[in-house]
Amino acid sequence: MPATTSAYDIEIDATDGAAAIDLEVRLAHLTPTTIGSGNDWIVEIPGPADVEAIEAVVRSWLDDLGETATTMRAAGRVLRIEGRRARKPHRAPNYDFIG
Repeated sequence: MPATTSAYDIEIDATDGAAAIDLEVRLAHLTPTTIGSGNDWIVEIPGPADVEAIEAVVRSWLDDLGETATTMRAAGRVLRIEGRRARKPHRAPNYDFIG
């Protein structure tokens, strides 16, 4: 069984509030929290958590949003997570509620 990286307090940058809430829902089993300040949105995940598994969810989220990449901070490192493909942007179901 391969070793996985376990980290405490993971932060993932989101483009806006709707995208942050969408990611929060996808990671609900990890009890994330969305934090917004002005135009800056972050989804924070308490640890321990499997960073590789979170990266996979973030890549899928990026693909659905049509975004190319985002930044994730975990275990004292800053990681650039890139989507696998660029598609037409997905409009989060709660877009009209949080902009």
